[in-house]
Amino acid sequence: MLGITWWYPGGWCIAPYNAGRVEVRFLFITSPALDGFFAEVADLNAATGGNPPAEALKELGDRWDCRFTDLSAGDATTRMVNEPTEKAP
Repeated sequence: MLGITWWYPGGWCIAPYNAGRVEVRFLFITSPALDGFFAEVADLNAATGGNPPAEALKELGDRWDCRFTDLSAGDATTRMVNEPTEKAP
């Protein structure tokens, strides 16, 4: 088992993801706590089938002082899932 720790100062853009083919677990700690932010993201994903409008994501991020990068313009939706788009062989 390999253990790695990262620390990012406030204001950095990060995008944790699993680029490998095996399942991973990670602990994501934020200060101040962003539990409410992630709960709202989950609710928004559930309400939109994983395709929330970019404007809704921007509004959510503004409320929590978080920024989503590379959002589509206008009424376009942004696919938000943790599963790969293609099944690994």
